[in-house]
Amino acid sequence: MPYRFITTFLFVLLLISSSGYSQSATGAEFTGLKFSGNYKIEAGDTGIVKIYHKGSKTKFEAGGTKGIDLGDVYSLGFKFCVYLNKHFASIFEIENSKYSIRLRYMYHPDSNMVHLQLRINGKHNIISFARPLNDFTEGNWYDLKLDVDEIKQKIVLTLNGSRKQAVNKYIATEGPSVIRFGQMLPDGDCLAMIIKDLAIYKNGKLNHLWKFNEAGGNIAFDSEGKLDVEVVAPDWVLESHFKWRVAQLPSVSGLKNVMPFYRLVTNSRKAVLEEKGTGKVIGDLLPVEGDSIDFVASWLDTSTSKLYTLVAVTNKDRCVIHPFSIVLPVVSEKTFAKLGAVPPSIFTRTPGTIIVYSALFVLALAIPSTAFLMIRKRRPQKRRAAEDEKEIYHHGDIQPREIQKNRILVFGGLRLIDPDGVDIHGDLSGRLQDLLAALLFYSATDDNGAVPLRKLEKIIWSDIPKEKLKNNRNVAFSKLRKLTSKMNGITFESDSENVVVKVSPQIINEAVEFFKLLKLLSITAKISADQLVEKFINIIKGGILLQGITSDWIEKERFVIANDIIEILLRRCEYLYLEGQYEKCNETAGLINIYDPANEAAFRYKLKSLFYLGRHSLVEETYNSYCQEYQSVYGQSYPHHVRVLLKD
Repeated sequence: MPYRFITTFLFVLLLISSSGYSQSATGAEFTGLKFSGNYKIEAGDTGIVKIYHKGSKTKFEAGGTKGIDLGDVYSLGFKFCVYLNKHFASIFEIENSKYSIRLRYMYHPDSNMVHLQLRINGKHNIISFARPLNDFTEGNWYDLKLDVDEIKQKIVLTLNGSRKQAVNKYIATEGPSVIRFGQMLPDGDCLAMIIKDLAIYKNGKLNHLWKFNEAGGNIAFDSEGKLDVEVVAPDWVLESHFKWRVAQLPSVSGLKNVMPFYRLVTNSRKAVLEEKGTGKVIGDLLPVEGDSIDFVASWLDTSTSKLYTLVAVTNKDRCVIHPFSIVLPVVSEKTFAKLGAVPPSIFTRTPGTIIVYSALFVLALAIPSTAFLMIRKRRPQKRRAAEDEKEIYHHGDIQPREIQKNRILVFGGLRLIDPDGVDIHGDLSGRLQDLLAALLFYSATDDNGAVPLRKLEKIIWSDIPKEKLKNNRNVAFSKLRKLTSKMNGITFESDSENVVVKVSPQIINEAVEFFKLLKLLSITAKISADQLVEKFINIIKGGILLQGITSDWIEKERFVIANDIIEILLRRCEYLYLEGQYEKCNETAGLINIYDPANEAAFRYKLKSLFYLGRHSLVEETYNSYCQEYQSVYGQSYPHHVRVLLKD
């Protein structure tokens, strides 16, 4: 008994020190972009443990078709580590019309060394570093810097302070360049690495900086310039330390049973994992919901610092075992929100660039969360984690909405855009944001803009003692009034029963607009491509309703609203398809994918629209993606051949 007590105490102490996040920490240990491809993990004599495959390989490309003006003298610097070291792939590439510079990671099975080779135009090896294979492990970071002087035709490569240089005749002054990390070629793989703090200097001045501290989505934000980048198949390090993901247990004997140190806590059909004794929540909510959720087992893989958990979810007398994993140390919800926050300047940048990327970022965040909500409502017995769901459709043709000044936005997250174009709601605490969201939502559903106080007390202050409730409520409304005064047109009038929210006509209230359109379109027999539908789509493509608000009250409301949205969009798809408007039908079907990526009706509309548009390669890709999704959800092959679907 004493030995067991001491062991338990030490382990819990270890968990407290690892999962708690120090206030003095910078958060750098939780930042980074993890590149994934088709990799195999080998664990000594145990053989293959797991294959990393995400459907598409990770790619970061800055510059796109236009390129980046680097100047005649420029530098590229970043930190990287390698989590699978027996590999042969490229780390990065700089390419323009005159030359290309590529850094290769080269490992040969007959050697215990790794060679980092800098090549010009794909064939001229000008600089090389050799390092032991065992030095390339996850967590062992390398500082790398590339300095290029086009005038002097000189290149300097610095690795952890070790400096080598070369002069090459192929280096010439040139205009814009493209910078790539990850997959370089359509058939090539990318290095299994993590990068962070990617900086670009022009003539000695810092022009761009990507910290890779994102908490989700597919946009890497440039904290120094205005070059936000859309990343293909990203895996954010921060996200892996907070969100539970669908896992495949590794077939190694090194897993340790740690179930005695954790407990499962269920509330309103949801569940969280907590540390016994401390009550600290491990990551986010487990991405499952059921009539009953039971704790099966929990293991720790010390080699990868991953915590694996099995839960049994029962719905309608059917029980399914769900495996999840999270990376230790786990960050708190507060830290996750702080480190992964969208840059404050995002809504003040020029509309032509950053606003577009902002909307895409919100849209990307909306995909996994809303998809999970819809799947769990429509097929509760066959659900899986939202974080692991794959995108089925290509909906890049859907243009993001424009964010204007003096607006209240609720789709894609709560935002109050003041007359200067600044989002001011971020100054509120979590509880006050919850209160403001509830006021705006429920007032929009009432003709008089009234919200019952009893409802607010139940969903916002249920944990506050009755004798302190009135004071807490008064303080909260005082802070709200002070903040919203910057909008010059939002008031909260309260009596003993209700709070009435009044919004000036000069302020566009997205919540009110949405519910008006929803009511009109729900009773419309034919959803034609008229102005009302376009307004409706412009609102909903912003993303999830009140993204970031995780309280039970909004989760319930999202279920109903998501179903209503899908019904309207499917009716519009029917109209557009029968009218032969295949382009718009394809776009609308892609929009449904945001809310339910496994919706078969939307899949059929998209498939047929692409066929009649002559995009046969996308037809095949869309069909194959849906078949994979169907297999993962139902555990069996999709029964209909593509030729049959196209003939129907």
